[in-house]
Amino acid sequence: MSKALTIGKIYKEITGDKVVFSSQIDFGNQTQTLWYRLDAEYSDYFCDDRGDGLVASLLFFSLMNGADIVSTLPISEKLYYQLTYNLIPQLCRCNKSVISPIKIEAPLVSTGYPKASGVGCGISCGVDSFTTLYEYTRLVPLDSFKLTHLTYLKVGAHDGQIGKYDKEVQEGLFQSQLSHVKAFCTRYGYKLIVMESNLTEIIDRMFGFYNYEQFHSYVNAGTVLQLQKLFNRYYYSPGWCLDEFFVDVKKDAAHYERVLLPMLSTETTSFYSSNQAMSRIEKVRLISDFEQSYEWLLVCWLHKPNCGKCGKCIRTMLELDIIGKLELYRACFDLDEYFKKRDKYLRRIVQRRERDYFMKELYDYAIAHDIALPSPEHKNIVNRVFDSLRQRGVRQTLSIALQRLMRREL
Repeated sequence: MSKALTIGKIYKEITGDKVVFSSQIDFGNQTQTLWYRLDAEYSDYFCDDRGDGLVASLLFFSLMNGADIVSTLPISEKLYYQLTYNLIPQLCRCNKSVISPIKIEAPLVSTGYPKASGVGCGISCGVDSFTTLYEYTRLVPLDSFKLTHLTYLKVGAHDGQIGKYDKEVQEGLFQSQLSHVKAFCTRYGYKLIVMESNLTEIIDRMFGFYNYEQFHSYVNAGTVLQLQKLFNRYYYSPGWCLDEFFVDVKKDAAHYERVLLPMLSTETTSFYSSNQAMSRIEKVRLISDFEQSYEWLLVCWLHKPNCGKCGKCIRTMLELDIIGKLELYRACFDLDEYFKKRDKYLRRIVQRRERDYFMKELYDYAIAHDIALPSPEHKNIVNRVFDSLRQRGVRQTLSIALQRLMRREL
């Protein structure tokens, strides 16, 4: 074995109303202490006797660095089989130039946790999580599949929002959004489990920075597996359906997570992609009937409340506008500012439909429902004139003037 990532035993320490579980992780000449912190009332549900969650969380990085995984702790026999006989070979086949097969060495156990009966999902108060919440509290007809707990995890999402690891920024984003999530759960009586970890800090130290989109499915599922004694079922809100399926470890794992998540399940905890086969606009339509979202929808990457200016905020307001439900969310967005630039934003749908998946979805929806959109024709005319003048070698000052005109008009 040339390279190995070694997972040590898990230790427990109670500090006030919090409990911290830690494990020593070794890779190359580095030794780091990985920890998870949660409210002490949930400490009995943390699996300190198994390494399933740690193996799942670190699998992506072991693959990307060609390191076998060696766990002192036993892992699920089912998880071991699924990873070594199914997932790893398939991931490597689809990414031959990037990763190679690795081995997993660990004691195996075939028994689950028979008392686990909880059903959970993550809650960020975004479109995807509100869709899952509505789907599995109001719509699903099967009682054993209804949600019992919501989770809010600090395992990388707040790094993905800024494009790099920054401990101070991560903590600020986490705390501001956590206060929103806690207030929402208190308002409607949902049981919330908050799990904090230094996982992304350890990843950054040991392996360097990776884009959160590449590994989010692995670390979120792995963190949930730390609570196997509670969760029998867990829903992961998907970003894509199978018509956008492909397997590329350098891209968003959401494109293949409908295959990935079942492979991370154990004898106790089963993972499911939620939201059936809904498109983004279908999810927005669904939650617009969910009154709990009207004052609490939070989609902005960097701010609380929604900034109303970033691409995510504008896209969500456009989606709500197109379906005629934007006014319901006046408590979430500055709609007066939006309506000042509404024509510009609606024109964006037409202009970007060829290169932006979500703009195309909005455009197709508008056409199918006879919703009028502003014509982009004047931009096309300016572009054609500008291109023609450039080709003819017209003076640079005129070109600059045309560029300024385009920016002002559009």
